[in-house]
Amino acid sequence: MSLYQRITSKKRPSSRGSFVIAIGDLMEIWTNEELQNFVQPTLTDEDIWFAKNHLLRTISFLIYIGAPKADEITLDLIRTRKHFDKILHLPEAHDPKFSLNGHTQEFFELALPLFTAPILMEGEDATLEDVQQMPLIEQSKESLGCGMTGPVFEYKILPGHFKRRYDPTPTTEQVVVAVKTISKSSASPTREITVLRQLRDLMRDKGGIQICPCITIVKEGHQYHSLSPRADSNLRGIYGNLETRIRDSSHWVLLRESIGQIKGIVEAVVLLHETPSIGQNSCYCHMDIKPDNILVFQSPSSNVGIWKLTDFGITTISVKKRQRTEGGARQEGFGTHMTITVGTSPGSAAGRYQPPEVNDNLDKWNSGDTGKYMGRGSDIWSLACVFAEVVAAIMGELGDLNNNTTECFYDKEAQSLWSCPPIATRPSPSYRRHPYFNRWLKRLWAGRTSEPSLKLCHELIDKMTDTNRMRRLKSQQVLDRINKFLKG
Repeated sequence: MSLYQRITSKKRPSSRGSFVIAIGDLMEIWTNEELQNFVQPTLTDEDIWFAKNHLLRTISFLIYIGAPKADEITLDLIRTRKHFDKILHLPEAHDPKFSLNGHTQEFFELALPLFTAPILMEGEDATLEDVQQMPLIEQSKESLGCGMTGPVFEYKILPGHFKRRYDPTPTTEQVVVAVKTISKSSASPTREITVLRQLRDLMRDKGGIQICPCITIVKEGHQYHSLSPRADSNLRGIYGNLETRIRDSSHWVLLRESIGQIKGIVEAVVLLHETPSIGQNSCYCHMDIKPDNILVFQSPSSNVGIWKLTDFGITTISVKKRQRTEGGARQEGFGTHMTITVGTSPGSAAGRYQPPEVNDNLDKWNSGDTGKYMGRGSDIWSLACVFAEVVAAIMGELGDLNNNTTECFYDKEAQSLWSCPPIATRPSPSYRRHPYFNRWLKRLWAGRTSEPSLKLCHELIDKMTDTNRMRRLKSQQVLDRINKFLKG
């Protein structure tokens, strides 16, 4: 085949519905020998290295559009050491020497997007120009999940279009990623993008924290694309595997391993709660902790995988006020925060993991009251609900726990671990934990003699689900108790 035919055969369907030619595929065509044959006179090893790293797309584009004297143009670009691949998508790159050779301007403009998909850099943002398209191949039209600001789909980054932070050359592998597209018409796209960027930068210095990082954020017109590592499952997806284990010595090993992964999620929450967001007296609150937002990555060293916290779509940047609380969650110093609005309701999918104060938050917000009803203690309740489900799954009691905690909220369909009083009793409701949940906790306490880890599970879940959020444990207190148990 001719060079033109070989280049054309490398077209791949792009995420835009058109086509794109990957750098990694062009590298298969442009061997050292092929470059030497195409360009005369003889090239040095340094010339060939430069052409393969900075001119492959430009040379291929010249051939694709049938530019006269493409070999002479290539030789000139090599000798001047101009990194033309980096600017091929820019108007100033459209040199008169790139003759259309009888083709129309429309052909020229249609050809450019084939060769100008950017190289994505880990930890850095990118902005697409009009002639560029995302260097992605869609893997499945089925959504991996749907956050508050948009669905998540699986893609592969084209070979040669992703550069890891500490690697000087792009990888030739197809990197699998989860892509969330956030439109500017979304409720708070700027806030979510800001949080993702801040957490990504924070994670550079916090190795080992079990937060699923944002690899890169790409701006395309009025949309942002957030790319993250593709997990093997989420926590809800492995409940079945946890439940099918026979209760023997390996069963308790599974529980202890799960506690170790819960510790990792608690460390992530501590990082959020103790990291200044917009100033010294501020922090982050996740506000949507649930099994769907805890990703699971398979690991040869763990029977339960590695768990990582994700989805910061409604994460709040919260500012502290000088108001002393009753203890527990705010035991040391001052610590309540300003108003936090939550994009869920008690009857929504996330609502079953929301704390009792979500009712007051929604009621007051709808009435125009800007009081403070949710905060870091609300994350603690949600985390405890997840913790309880993990323990219940391992104990073979998850079905019982879920089926017996049905309570009536506004829509009379949601489930939770707390009871909502009749609306007539407000504005001074007396929330309580669900009676069945209390009985389940007692059974957990009764089993502590056969397995010490059950005592820890009981104590933590009990103190993390106080219906008064001011009396709940702080995230650091939860972490300290888990660390003490694991070291003992």
